Amino acid sequence: MQGAASGGIEFNRGEAQKVVLLGDETAAPAIARILEDLAKEGAEVPCTAYIEIPTEYDRLEITSASHHEITWLPRSGAEQGSRLAPALGWHVEGPVSAVSAESPDAPLLWETPNYSSAGEDLATDAKPTDGTYYWIAGESGVVKELRRYLVRDRGVDRSQVAFMGYWRIGVAMKG
Repeated sequence: MQGAASGGIEFNRGEAQKVVLLGDETAAPAIARILEDLAKEGAEVPCTAYIEIPTEYDRLEITSASHHEITWLPRSGAEQGSRLAPALGWHVEGPVSAVSAESPDAPLLWETPNYSSAGEDLATDAKPTDGTYYWIAGESGVVKELRRYLVRDRGVDRSQVAFMGYWRIGVAMKG
C-alpha cells in the first residue's frame, strides 16, 4: 500500500513512520481493510486504530499484525464522535472536541494529501513523508472538527492527513 492509494478508502501513508486510524462504525470496514492490507504486505509501520461503535456488541473481527493496536470505543448512548476526540488527544497534546452542528446542506468533507472537496489548491504530488499519518473517516461534522484540531490547532501538515466525511447526522442519502 505504500506509495499508492488503496481503492475507495483513500489510504496512502507514503513514508510515514506511524499510522493513526480513527473512524465510526461506517469506517470500520475500511479500517479493517487497511489493517489487513498492511499485515499482508508485511509493513512494519506501527498502526493504532480507534473505532467508535454504537455498543460493545458492534465489534468486527479484524486480522492485523502484532504491532497494530485496535481499540473499540462503544458510545453506549453518548454523542457521535464523543469517543473519537479523546482518542485523538492520546496522540496529539491538547484538548479536542468532535461534536459539531453542521448544516445539512454543507458538502461532505473529503480531503486527502492530493484532493480537497472544498476546492483548495493542493500539490498534486503531496504525500506523507516521515512522522505520523492520520486517516479519519465517519460522520462529516465529527471529521471536520477532528481535521480542524489537527491541521489548524496543532499544525499537522496537510500532507500527513486524510479526512473523509462518509455521512451526516439527520441527512438521508441522495441517490
